Amino acid sequence: MNHGAGILTIGEFDPRGQSGVMIDRSTLLGLGIDPVVVAGSIKLSESETTPIAAESLDKQLQGYARFPGSRNIKTGRLGGRENIETVSSFFEDQQMDGVNFLVDACVDGGPDRPWLTGSAVSLLRMRLLPLATVVITYLSEAARLAGAEVTDITQMKEAAEAIHIFGPGVVVVRADMLVDDEWIDIYFDGREHQFLFRKTGAHEDVREGRDIFASAVAAHLAQGRDVLDAVKLAQNMETSRSTMQQERPA
Repeated sequence: MNHGAGILTIGEFDPRGQSGVMIDRSTLLGLGIDPVVVAGSIKLSESETTPIAAESLDKQLQGYARFPGSRNIKTGRLGGRENIETVSSFFEDQQMDGVNFLVDACVDGGPDRPWLTGSAVSLLRMRLLPLATVVITYLSEAARLAGAEVTDITQMKEAAEAIHIFGPGVVVVRADMLVDDEWIDIYFDGREHQFLFRKTGAHEDVREGRDIFASAVAAHLAQGRDVLDAVKLAQNMETSRSTMQQERPA
């Protein structure tokens, strides 16, 4: 265990341990990182998640602030506008120089499965994204954040540029379906686009593995790697996981 590196992960608490911060915790531990978990929402069923009260979320964050040593933060599914505002306000008041702040946008669970209202998406853009070292988003989410259709590689690039305007250091737009006959992630750092081609098996593999992917990126950042290397290493981990699942006996 690398006790010199810790990560605060804020997101959905799933009592079954199949999504959200519990997946973050197991992934981070597996990569040698000490996790501190804060619940922003609670998963009640496959189709229902409820936000933690903003006051309770703030108290959790205030408690975390008393634990020294972690300069690495990951946010996931926060549950709604009030909690996005609570998290944004808390970290806006902190000294953020040298902090790795990863935002897994968690705008929706796929087309026609919105998790955030329009006003919550606007707040995420204006308050949370400016704090981010890197933001990770998927096709339908990128469309909502950028305010434009995202169905091909050119539009992925344009969406990454539009999202970057809100202030994150790096934008990663992930294709969770074939785009121009490719499985691809677009990496944009404000200067140039990187095309990160990958192998994957199905839409569900990419979306269901989002917590693993994002926490793996956060872990590699905490271990001192730059953002591009961290994303590539998380991609490799995702590919290995997908291969093992396909090879597992029925």
